[in-house]
Amino acid sequence: MERYGLFKRLANGAPMWVCAADDLAKAKNTIQTLSQQTGLEYFIHDFHSGTVVASSRKTKTSEVEPPESLEGN
Repeated sequence: MERYGLFKRLANGAPMWVCAADDLAKAKNTIQTLSQQTGLEYFIHDFHSGTVVASSRKTKTSEVEPPESLEGN
């Protein structure tokens, strides 16, 4: 099972699953590329820790709040 889930944030704030990945560096590259192509926000959820570990937003990862629907998983 892959460790990371890549999600797109929809206009209403809800997350939409895009794909899964094992490698964090590749996952970060993927969300940056997708964000540049679409203008939308993408983020990476670490299934092991249950936290968002990266986002395509221009903020520090620690400032990114996990979507409510992923909390507690």
